[in-house]
Order: sequence, then C-alpha cells, then structure tokens
Amino acid sequence: MKKQLIPLLLIVLVIIINSCGKDDPSVVEPTVDPGTILFTLSSHTADVRLALWSPDGTKIATSSEDTTVIIWSSKNGAKLFTLKGSQAYITAMQWNPDGTKIAATGVDGIIDIWSTNNGAKLLTIPSDNSGFIWSMKWSPDGTKLATTGTSRKIIIWSSESVSKLHTLSGHSQNVIELNWSPDGSKIASASNDNTAKIWSAIDGSIIYTLSGHTDFLTCVQWSPDGSKIATAGKDNMAYIWSATTGAKLNTLKGHSGDIYSLDWNPDGTKLATAGGDYSAIIWSTSDGNKIFTLMGHSSHIMSVKWSPDGTKLGTAAFDTKAKIWSANDGTNLFTLEGHTAYVNSIKWSPDGTKVVTASLDKTAKIWYIGK
Repeated sequence: MKKQLIPLLLIVLVIIINSCGKDDPSVVEPTVDPGTILFTLSSHTADVRLALWSPDGTKIATSSEDTTVIIWSSKNGAKLFTLKGSQAYITAMQWNPDGTKIAATGVDGIIDIWSTNNGAKLLTIPSDNSGFIWSMKWSPDGTKLATTGTSRKIIIWSSESVSKLHTLSGHSQNVIELNWSPDGSKIASASNDNTAKIWSAIDGSIIYTLSGHTDFLTCVQWSPDGSKIATAGKDNMAYIWSATTGAKLNTLKGHSGDIYSLDWNPDGTKLATAGGDYSAIIWSTSDGNKIFTLMGHSSHIMSVKWSPDGTKLGTAAFDTKAKIWSANDGTNLFTLEGHTAYVNSIKWSPDGTKVVTASLDKTAKIWYIGK
C-alpha cells in the first residue's frame, strides 16, 4: 500500500509547487466563441504537469512525466522543438525573462538550459541539491537561477556557467517553493518546517523567518510591488506579511481544506487562494476580509491565476475542468470542458485573451477567452 501511495503523493506535490504569475500582434483574433478550445497540444507520452506561455505569448512550453519539454507555437499549435535533458521526471520548468531560454530540472537535480530559438542545449548544471528539486526560478534580470528541494538548501547559480554563487541554509525540512522579489535582491521560501524565510540574494543571509503556520507550507509569493509576502499551507490558512519588517499583517481564515495555490492580482489589492475544499476565495489585502467565495468545482482546485488586467480569474481542478470567473462579482463566466483527467495548472496569455491548461490526460489545451 505504501508503494502505491508514493507516486500519488509525488504527483500532488509537484502540482502544488507549480501552482504556489503579448501575443504576436500579427495574430488575428479567433472567430470562435469564448470558452472554445483553439488547439490541443498532443505529443507527450505521459502526464503533462505544466504549460507556460513565453513572455511574448508566441510560444508555449510543456513539461511531462515522460522527461521531455516541448516548445509549441501558440499561433497554430505546431510542435517546434522537443527538448531532452536528463532521464528524470521533470519537477520544475521556467522561461527566462526575455523568452530566449528555458530551464528545466527533475528528480535527479540536474538543470538543463536550452535556446528557445533553435532548441539547442546551452548548459547543463550538475546536481548539487542532494535530492529532488521542487522549485526553480530565474532572477528578474535573467542572470541567475535559484533552486531548492529535498536538500533543505537554496542554491543560487549563475545562469551563464555552472558556478554556484550562494548556498542558503536554515530550513530544517524540505523546501517546497521559492520566489525572487521583484527587484531581485531577495528570495522568499516556503518549507515543510512550517515556516517561510526571506533571504538576501546578495549575501545569502536570512533576513526574516515568518512563523505562524501550524503545518507544511505549500505556497509563497511576493506582492507585485515587493512590499508584502503571502503564504499558504496545509493548515487551511493563508497569511500576508510585511516584507520590510517580517510582521504578520493579515490572517486569511476561510478554507476548510489544504490551500494548494495562491495568486496576487496585478495591483496587489487582492489575493486569490484555492485548495482542497473545492473552492477559491478572493481576499482584500488591505484588511484581510473575504470578498467572494468561488464555488463550482467538484474536486481539489490545484491552480488559481488572475488575468493580466485583473478582471478575471482562472481555476484548474482535479474534476477535469477549468473555470473562468468574474473578479468583479464572483460569477462563473465559462467552464472549460475537454480534458479527460486531472487538470494541474492554468496560465493566462500575456494579452489575457487565452489560457493554457495542463492535464494528466497527456495533453495541454489552448482556450480562447476573449477580451
């Protein structure tokens, strides 16, 4: 029985991590109804864990349990490149800020970086995390990569070489997620030791330890202006903290199950959370009050994302569906039906007219949402 549970727990953890933010102007707007599938991206031979838009919206990258990353055209759904690195199940993937490179890593801790212009491998960084890498993020200026996982350490690497710049030690359990501050000077991390930490990305020192959760953390995210940090966890709670003082500003209590995903709206005035109670909640970040509860899914919600203009939210759930919601009144605008297995993630195109979803049915789908 224990052997059967291990793969399922691994699947859920990777989905959580990848949840805890401009199209080519020559592309003509589709003449289809909102909520329609534009393209199904089918080539992977195993579960698709994540699908990400390039910064300019012209491409999509998908990562899979089949150990590959595939780059697709978002204009016509054509496969452009299949990127093969290590033989490991991929746990993290991200475009660099200008979209010219993509990095991926897996359970073997090896990091591969490819050119997204021609699919050529540019760099391989050998494993130095003593286990799985759960989270990997480019710095805002694209010169560094930060990784973390079962080693309990955060490592900052040069993205131009195999140079290790800093090792950040201080957590006592697995580190589940990390994110850079908007200005690139700090890193926030979330751990199974029930704490989040704010680190200096300049010298690797701990600035603050954020204590208050009573169970594993699942998410940590900076506000758009970098002044606050939101955390969420398996204790059904979310908190908003001052990034300047480390003080707890708001307690967001309303979920009756684990929180798997959170996202700030573009101007930082609202926060969305979603999780195991089948609901998403929109909160005011000024006072911590609940604004709307979004009900309609029939299973765990693994991903919640604001549209770029802040007028809508997307959710993806284990009920095989994704949903689009109005942020103005909390109504369900569209239900996106077409996947045949769990939907792990939902991401908006940079212009906000489309979303891409990733599923355990081995596909990703591009959907038209409209203006």
